[in-house]
Amino acid sequence: MFLIGFTANIWLLFLFTIIFTFGEIVRSPVLNNFISGYASPSARGQYMGASRLQFTVGRFLAPITVFLSEWIHPIGIFGIILCSALIGGACYVLLYKMYKPETNSI
Repeated sequence: MFLIGFTANIWLLFLFTIIFTFGEIVRSPVLNNFISGYASPSARGQYMGASRLQFTVGRFLAPITVFLSEWIHPIGIFGIILCSALIGGACYVLLYKMYKPETNSI
């Protein structure tokens, strides 16, 4: 998504949009699978709800970036989005390191 701020070429914008869409399609099942394996069956709904909170935060931040684009250069706006994505990715890496799946020995 950060690369979108560097071009006005329609074909590159289409390519970046296709890559972004593919990433969203691939990410969703992986996230749901992780949560279903991580959460206990009795608390799975709460974990799924907390996971969906990221979309709520995104729907809150998206209009703010539109208003900020009046004063900040597009590279700056996409830089803010990139920093948010990197922070989110770091949080997921920490979560994966904290999670140790149970191994069933026979």
